[in-house]
Amino acid sequence: SSFFGCQKHGDGSVMLGVIGEVPVISYGAANPRQLLVLAPGTSYRPGPGARSEDKKKWDAEVPSIYKSVAEAVDLSITRVVRLAWRCFPADRTMENVAAAMDEAIEDILAVVQSCNPSRVFLCGYSFGGAAVLGTLAWCLQTKTRLSLAGVILLASATVGPSSRVCGEPPDKIPATRVDLIAAFQFARDCGAVVLLMHGTEDDNVSIHASEQMYRQAHDPKLICRVDDDHSLLRSAALVSWAVVELLNPQSGSNRPINVVARRLVRSQDVSISPSLPGIVERFRPMRPR
Repeated sequence: SSFFGCQKHGDGSVMLGVIGEVPVISYGAANPRQLLVLAPGTSYRPGPGARSEDKKKWDAEVPSIYKSVAEAVDLSITRVVRLAWRCFPADRTMENVAAAMDEAIEDILAVVQSCNPSRVFLCGYSFGGAAVLGTLAWCLQTKTRLSLAGVILLASATVGPSSRVCGEPPDKIPATRVDLIAAFQFARDCGAVVLLMHGTEDDNVSIHASEQMYRQAHDPKLICRVDDDHSLLRSAALVSWAVVELLNPQSGSNRPINVVARRLVRSQDVSISPSLPGIVERFRPMRPR
């Protein structure tokens, strides 16, 4: 079941509410051609590209990459749902931190199943990326159908939270590892594109996590290394543009990810799958002037 209407903005196309028990900010039509789900990390409610002083704010007006993406896509064909976990990992006690991954997967599936779109894009930031991958692995293992068109992983982790988020040593409650092989197998079976973007200065989640995922993912895939830290605040405009462009609804075509790749290679360090024609596998350009 779903309920919207806690708060409306402008023409009513943006609403704060819940889907089941999941807090969401929803943009666009109720019955979309495609759906973009935006999943946050362990503590930042607005998602990537938000300022640290805004991380606890759950408001459609707080600047972030997710807000920029939602305002830039064509809402006549795309519904964008920004979700907040029912209980953020950073707010959990030691007794329930181990349940964070399972509950996040339930939250993502609740949103997708309530919308029933013909194309689904799942985007996750930090822990949200691990939750997206956990969802895909779960779908493969349970033979759950999902019309997956794209997977977008921003500074993504490959594990769930450990007891470290509660200020305790991480070995008290080890992190839940995601089955990357199963996750990317499901993405391949769906014919989904995979976009990874990660900051080279990230000291929260190492960029090696995204590089590991890139090696596991199947074509078509693209990884972009940006000069940024875990927040992706400095590269927010570029990341937002890449996500929006990837949603270009051209079924059976690699054109959207090709467009993203061709622009990114002008100014970033990028690795691109061989299935994308006319683009080198690794490109290390000079910094833009």
